[in-house]
Amino acid sequence: MTIVDWSTTSRGPPKVALLPVPLQTVCAGRRSGLHLTSTVTSVSRVWSLERLAPPLTLPHPCFVYGVQFAASAAIVCTAAYDTCLRVWRLHEGSVDLVEELREHKGLVNCLASDGSRSTLYSCDSVGEMCVWTINESAQLQRKVKVAEGESILQITLHNAGKKALIRTVNQLVMFDLRIDKVVHCYTSSSVYACCSLISPCGTLVFSGTKDGCLYAWRTDVPEAQPVRVTCLQKMDSISSMAFHPVEHVIVISSVASHQPMAVLVYENSMNNT
Repeated sequence: MTIVDWSTTSRGPPKVALLPVPLQTVCAGRRSGLHLTSTVTSVSRVWSLERLAPPLTLPHPCFVYGVQFAASAAIVCTAAYDTCLRVWRLHEGSVDLVEELREHKGLVNCLASDGSRSTLYSCDSVGEMCVWTINESAQLQRKVKVAEGESILQITLHNAGKKALIRTVNQLVMFDLRIDKVVHCYTSSSVYACCSLISPCGTLVFSGTKDGCLYAWRTDVPEAQPVRVTCLQKMDSISSMAFHPVEHVIVISSVASHQPMAVLVYENSMNNT
């Protein structure tokens, strides 16, 4: 498995980091060139694509499902199978474990950080979300029951930071973080959503499914039915999606072998998508 920094292509070949095992999660840091990865093993790594130095290793006693930079680029959080949320501090050439937080009752599946207000959201396999303040130390703000007894698989913050798109085993919802309530449920005819995301402008929600379909919703028209994107060639299960931070371009990929990545461009003239 490889990490490729395509931002360098205008100045020469892209920078590449090689991993010996498949990736679970990738998180790009606000400090230039730093990336976090978790893999199918019990090790997370911090990569510097600027220097291409050997990665810093964050050892765990179990599988790691999520990694996230906190507001400070020197603070890293990891989510693990043992129900523990770990906080690490990065130094030049080394990393220290600062805290082990054990407020979750289920395995911690995913993390999200607002970046500007030092707030971290961690979600687990029993449908609970913990809201933390992460600075020099971690403080628990509150616990929220999002989906009772239902595993939360993914959380993505809305660009305004007041809402979050949350994907569980059986549903995809928009959750208002100010009142801790579900404000909209996104439904489609597909059997299972494998991944989801919000566009950087906050007006579009996408869901990729197990049967290779892509659905889109307008967040400003909550009652509208989902639009199935039909320009995709036949794909297996959609495993990941990423939106360009500035342009209305989305990239879609599958874990199946020999499956090409699909690059889609959103056009404003498409009133129904």
